[in-house]
Amino acid sequence: MKKPDWEHWREAIKKEMMSIVKMGTFSDLQSKKDWIGKALRTKIVLTIKYNTDGSIERYKARFVIWGNHQVYGNHTRTQTHL
Repeated sequence: MKKPDWEHWREAIKKEMMSIVKMGTFSDLQSKKDWIGKALRTKIVLTIKYNTDGSIERYKARFVIWGNHQVYGNHTRTQTHL
């Protein structure tokens, strides 16, 4: 059973993914030889943004990396499964 606002969430996730690709911060690694090190874990944070009157302004999705697994000083190139 789907929640009634699932289409809004799906569109927000799609918009976030397209934004990441457009900014050039994401590239699809086709094979294991393209990997440099260990992949970092990610999660999707879903948030509803509200107007001042309490109505829903938009549904917002963000892909975030678990920063507690990143090695100090290794911030020029990170890899994750999306």
